[in-house]
Amino acid sequence: MSLGKKLQQNLEENSDALCKWMAHFIAEKMEAAMSSQGAAKSSAQRDCFETILLLWEYRSCFPQKIRPFDNFEPIFRALAHIDPNKTEPSFFRNENSDNRPPKEIEQAVTFITNLDAATRTMISFFVNEAILLASNQSTIEWLDAIRGIAKSDEAEILLKFISELDHQSIVQDQNEKRKFELKEQIERLEAFESLSKEIRSILKSELAQLESGFSKTQNSAAD
Repeated sequence: MSLGKKLQQNLEENSDALCKWMAHFIAEKMEAAMSSQGAAKSSAQRDCFETILLLWEYRSCFPQKIRPFDNFEPIFRALAHIDPNKTEPSFFRNENSDNRPPKEIEQAVTFITNLDAATRTMISFFVNEAILLASNQSTIEWLDAIRGIAKSDEAEILLKFISELDHQSIVQDQNEKRKFELKEQIERLEAFESLSKEIRSILKSELAQLESGFSKTQNSAAD
């Protein structure tokens, strides 16, 4: 019923005639479920709940401004292409760790793996920041309305990234786990920063050599 009321409220906020009709239709179903008596009450409740859940399944077809979690849609589109929380590398996987390459190649491979891990750390950070910025009172209301009632990939994503939206308390062992994760992420970023400076130095050196060679070529041509 909480989900039905939230859907009705959102539909009523849209001026579209179909949305208004659906809001009225849901309201009638909820009223019948609450006011019916005896055997009719069970049937009315089942009809009401099935209608609400069916409407929820088609939430992606709602007009943009009244879609649940509308603020997060740009974030969801970005996450459709990436998964910053996965443990396996995005672009590289060493399938045969027993066959060790030469030292120089192994060092380059380690750089690739560390770079991938650092990139995922930064992606996770910015996804978390984006979700926090997009969150508002409506977000909390939608999560409360569907909790334990309806499946929602959107809600699973939100609760995966920000525990603040989940009303469950955070116990001490979770805090310790979070501290460990933060330390690990900081180490990855520090390694990325060091690697970035090293690569930048190499690239600048190559650029300087190319520019120096280009200047010599121009001088020779002028002579």
